Amino acid sequence: MIEAIQSNPNSLLLATDGPGIARSAARLGDGRHNFDIAKVLAAALLTNRASSLIYYGQEIGLASDAPMPWGTPVVPAAAGARKPAHPAPANDPVSVAAQESDHASLLNWYRQLSALHHSNRTLSSAPSIMLNHDDQNVLAWVRRPEGASLKNPPLVVICNLSAQPVHLSLKDDMQKLHLRGNFLRTVIRSDKGMGPMTLDSMTIPAFTVYIGELKY
Repeated sequence: MIEAIQSNPNSLLLATDGPGIARSAARLGDGRHNFDIAKVLAAALLTNRASSLIYYGQEIGLASDAPMPWGTPVVPAAAGARKPAHPAPANDPVSVAAQESDHASLLNWYRQLSALHHSNRTLSSAPSIMLNHDDQNVLAWVRRPEGASLKNPPLVVICNLSAQPVHLSLKDDMQKLHLRGNFLRTVIRSDKGMGPMTLDSMTIPAFTVYIGELKY
């Protein structure tokens, strides 16, 4: 599907949530990794060339069609401003206020992905090449820019779709694509891990997204 999106010359619109259908947070969440799963879905929406429609509340993991749970504003509202009709408790994790100040929140993950999509030419326009790691419950692909080089490296997107860590090797994949590199320099990741990933052996935690530049 992702390859079909990239090869289509017309602008496509991707959406997973909307009026009249169950929220993705309710459909796909397992009750334990809901926010992590939502981050994987966000990456699938925002790391390809298609346009994406984000339905209200999707960016904070809202699981119902309840009014937007703003919570207590981080910044005091301007004089005369109307208060939210249905404010959520300030400590409610599914509220804007609770996620605003949390760098690792789903809301800020959406913001980071959106900023990256608009600032990184490879991510916004380069073709995608899928990597087959279905047997490991991994969705992975390469965004390969024209004239790929050390200064204009391909991007590799890896999504672990399982509740267990996955040990992965991408060395053979890169060799088959005639792409030079021996490690991935981290661009963004959905967990708190740090450091580069070697192509020979890498570990992707449960329901984690990793995006890195191919380097050598």
